[in-house]
Amino acid sequence: MPEKPLILLADDERLGASIAKFRLEKEGFEVSVFENGEGVTEAAAERRPAAVILDVMMPVLDGYATLRKLRERTETKDVPVVMLTARSREEDFMRAQEFGVSGFITKPFSPTELISTIREAIG
Repeated sequence: MPEKPLILLADDERLGASIAKFRLEKEGFEVSVFENGEGVTEAAAERRPAAVILDVMMPVLDGYATLRKLRERTETKDVPVVMLTARSREEDFMRAQEFGVSGFITKPFSPTELISTIREAIG
């Protein structure tokens, strides 16, 4: 049986994270959820994910700091990253683009939009 593509999801908002996890798993992905970016950077180094989903606003290590760490490491510099944010400010979008994000989704998100953005990001 082929291995399911791994998605790492960092979001401190439990309801949104559980909805995303449910929908992604239903689409055939393996999903690991973290409440902040620290866990994601460690997990991504151990096992290369197909994609990473990062909430912009998180405790300890926010989405931008996590994205920066992922881009600094050789083993994760090319992993597709999708950003989630409750803010729809243009500067957030522009800042995320500087780091080469694959997608940018505003919360509350549509599960259908999330799935299509992930599928597009991983090709």
